[in-house]
Amino acid sequence: TTERPRCLPSRVGALRGARTVMLPTVGPCIVFVCQFMHLLPSYYQLNALIMCGRKDEEWTFRSSMLQAQVLTVLAEIAWSALHPRTLPPGACALAALLHACLQGLHLTLAFGAPQGGYRYGLALPLQLAALLVLIPVTQVGNNDALQRRISPARYKMLGFLAAVVVAVASLLWPGALGNPR
Repeated sequence: TTERPRCLPSRVGALRGARTVMLPTVGPCIVFVCQFMHLLPSYYQLNALIMCGRKDEEWTFRSSMLQAQVLTVLAEIAWSALHPRTLPPGACALAALLHACLQGLHLTLAFGAPQGGYRYGLALPLQLAALLVLIPVTQVGNNDALQRRISPARYKMLGFLAAVVVAVASLLWPGALGNPR
């Protein structure tokens, strides 16, 4: 088998002199985006709920998110062991779209449900479903990165840093990200 290139060269390097900048390929980008989406609730959405005065909803969201993350780790390990090959790209695209819809519905309820309308019994299944459908998408990114002999860990760290930057920016400059306070 022929080894695929780790990164695609970019012409940006020509502007900086002799160095060529290497842009990440699809696999690392998927790893980064999945990690960012996985961490965004922890670092941004929970803060936003508190800043909007929805402390009960924040506690419900936090509890459901943490329990869903624990269950999802176990499901991801089982999925990788039972189904090491990735699903077709169309199925993964549909899974990513479904994740976005479920997460959007969950956030709409957390921020917009009337007092007492957003409960743990509703939050946990929504959060769990949103994370479970993301497993095959994450698997595509991890498998692609590993086939290219690139560590997915560095792109997970970049996803973590991006989520932290968004959260800190929203706390230091609330108006910058559209927060009313």
